Order: sequence, then C-alpha cells, then structure tokens
Amino acid sequence: MLENESMYSHFSLEGNSSKIFHAFLNASNLQEFVTEVAHVIGNPVLVVDNVFKVLAGSDPGDIDDEVWKDAVQSGHYSDSLILEILSSSSIEDALILDHYPFERGPLLSSYKRIVSRLMFRGTPYGSVVVLCVNEVTEEAYKLIPFISDLVVKMSGIDRQDPAFRNTRLNEMVFMDLLQGNIRTHSLLQNRLFAAGVDKLPPHCQLLTILLHPSQRVAAGNLKLNLERFFLNCWVLFYEDHLLILRFGNQPFLRKDFSVEKVEALLEPYKLSICCSDSFTELLHLPDYYKRNDRAIQLAEYTRDSSVVISYDSYKFIDMALCAVDYEEDSLNSFVSEQINSILAYDKENGTDYFHTLHVFLQSDRSFVLAAKKLFTHKNTVAYRIGRMKELFNLDLSSGESVFPLLYSCMLVEYQNTISSNKAQK
Repeated sequence: MLENESMYSHFSLEGNSSKIFHAFLNASNLQEFVTEVAHVIGNPVLVVDNVFKVLAGSDPGDIDDEVWKDAVQSGHYSDSLILEILSSSSIEDALILDHYPFERGPLLSSYKRIVSRLMFRGTPYGSVVVLCVNEVTEEAYKLIPFISDLVVKMSGIDRQDPAFRNTRLNEMVFMDLLQGNIRTHSLLQNRLFAAGVDKLPPHCQLLTILLHPSQRVAAGNLKLNLERFFLNCWVLFYEDHLLILRFGNQPFLRKDFSVEKVEALLEPYKLSICCSDSFTELLHLPDYYKRNDRAIQLAEYTRDSSVVISYDSYKFIDMALCAVDYEEDSLNSFVSEQINSILAYDKENGTDYFHTLHVFLQSDRSFVLAAKKLFTHKNTVAYRIGRMKELFNLDLSSGESVFPLLYSCMLVEYQNTISSNKAQK
C-alpha cells in the first residue's frame, strides 16, 4: 500500500457493495454518488466521457497529483494527458467494449489508474477512472464494474442524458489513422463501427493549426469553439498541432467557410490555420497531414502573415522540395537554363530583367498590369520583354512555353526568401 495521510488512507472493504448501492439510491446527482464512492473504495474517482470531459470527480484532498487536481478543477483532462493517453494505447482502448477494469499509467504522475468503460447496449460512452493512491485489491476490482454500471444508470445514458450526447470514440480512430495504424478499408470499417460511426460523407478536408507552448493553456477552449464552428468534424490534439477533419457530401473549396469568421476566431490566439486539398480516401490522411505541416513551414519561411493558409498555394514548391533532399542550392537544378542565364546577365550588367519577367508572367503577360505593379510605363515593360526575347531566345507565345519560366521564377524567389531569412537570423 502506498503511504498517504489523506482522506483516503483508512477504509474497509466489508459490505462495500451494499454501501455503494445505498449511495446510488440516495444520491441526488452524479457528483454526490461519485464523492461517496470515492470514500467507500478509499481512492479518488473521476467519471469522464469519450472526449475526456469530466462529468463528475471526487476531491483528491492533499494527494500530490497535479494532473488529477487539474482535471477536477477544470472539468477536462489536460492536453498533455490526452496526448499521452491517445498516443500510448488508442487502438487498445477503442477495442475495449466491456466494463471490466484495465490499468493505465502511471501517466504524468506517480499513480497508476484503473479504468472501467461506461457501457450501454454494447456502446462505450465514457469511463470511470480510479486513482490508485491506495492498494486496490481483487475484491475492489470486482466492485469497479458494478460502480460503472451504476454510473450509467445514474447518468441516464439509457435516457440519452445531454451530458453524454455526441460523445465519441472518433478521436482514437483519428489518431490511429494519422499514425498509420489503420492500413486497410476493412480495418477502418471495423474501427468506425466500434466507434459508433455508421457512415461518413465521402469528401474530407484536413485543417491544421500549429500550437506554440504558450498557447496550449487556452487550447481546450479553442478546440470546443472549432467543433462548434466546423459542423460534422473531428477535432484532435496531435503532436504540436490542433487538427480538424471535416466531412461533406461535396468536395471542399475555400469558399465553403467564411474566412473572416475564422480569422475572428483565431485572432485572439495569434494563430493561423492551413487547409488541405479535398480528398476522398481517409487512409491517405497521414499524407495530407504532412503536406499541411510543410505548407505551414513554407508560409513561415516566406513570411506569409495570412490567418487562413491554403496548401494549394504552396503545392508547386512542396512538389519540388519533395523531389530532392533539400540543401542550400539543391533547387537550382529545377530552374530552367533561360532563367539562370537571365540571372547571370542581371548580376553582370546591373539590370533587373528577372524581376520584370516574373511580374510580367504573374500579370498574364499584360504590359499594362505589369507596368502598374512595377510602377513604370508599359512601353518600358514592352522594351525589356523584347530585349529578353532577343538576348535569351524567350518564347512567350503559349502557356506550355511560359510554364517552365514561371515555375523557375517561383523557385528562385523562394530560394531568395530562404537565404534572406537565414541571413537575418
């Protein structure tokens, strides 16, 4: 037995089942019942739903377990504990479809936990968690499923108590998809069925928010706000990110949500959100997560201050980076010979043909639009383009001939940004 002089140090197992049932009959709410159960079994008790919201919890007294105290006080497991639980055994928990106790931990504290699932008609709705401050004997183990069954009755799950509505195991499925633990359609269907998900809409989109350590304190509230904003979605903390997986009957487009409202939602946190392409194959989720992560890094390198970032905007550069092991000058091999010639000419003669050409191509080869962006006369732009045609044999007559010039300009500009950032650092 662990030494502890707290309120849970002295207890007897004699007649405990009748005491617990008596507490069930006399308690006016779940909190009263859980408080009495904790006294009877001599250990702190929590009741949580499938998204780790604390529905009831006993006061831990002077027990030295900050994670437990925080859960009781805040009404929700801490982000770090959720990550620890999901990353260590998300598969195992999702497949436990009975109320028999299993051990956890110790997780972020010196005490292990004993967990019993809250089951109703074969579906798990949450868990009873016992903090093992004192030794839990075999007789006590037998009591825990009895307690969890009474919690189900006390909570009115069979009457669809609002406290248990919309609880779900999808976060565990989400986690295992990201980690590549679900590799076949048959396993995915089995996991979705176990999580109580009948059928998902065919189209998906992954939204990614990079969280900094200072922002994780408020991340729980942000998670709830995002769940309310993006209907029909799964939301999960994963590594240093907050992820939103959206589902819909049509391919997702950027116009499918109000950018202004998302900006207003994220502005207090000084965060940005990256939107993936729309996809239909849920097993490919890890790839879309990696792409969003790279787009966030590219946005940081290029000093993109947008709150809403689209992976589509960085797709070409990401493709180039995926084709090589990135080193300082490795992207040079992707730049066309004509652009390299223009760069060399500019360096030798002090001209600015490269910038003029890039702006001209970005302006749909319009002398008027390019002149406005360059703050010069259209005849000046026309002269420079004409000279480049003569000097470098440029063919600007078709989209096919223009494409290698445009993507080469993009790569050069990206490399210049990287070099500038490194120099400043």
